[in-house]
Amino acid sequence: MGPIICTKDKVDATEIVLNSYEYEEGIPLRNVPAFKCPVCEEFIFTEAQIDEMERKTDMIKAEMLAFERKVTLTMRLDKVGHLVRAGR
Repeated sequence: MGPIICTKDKVDATEIVLNSYEYEEGIPLRNVPAFKCPVCEEFIFTEAQIDEMERKTDMIKAEMLAFERKVTLTMRLDKVGHLVRAGR
């Protein structure tokens, strides 16, 4: 792969690793590879980097949904148990 050029400033971008980056709001990703323009300081991502961020974001959303389902199910069982005990 050749150099990544900032289309705005027409300069080579520097390869970096972002400690945290939100590809989708509210879902932080850790250690995200990127490129940064030394002039405008905007981040630039390759297609492969974007694909990886999408894959990781989808995995996190699936885990969040699974956790949400467990909490909802636990609350429902708790309420049912409470109602059964109250009817005794």
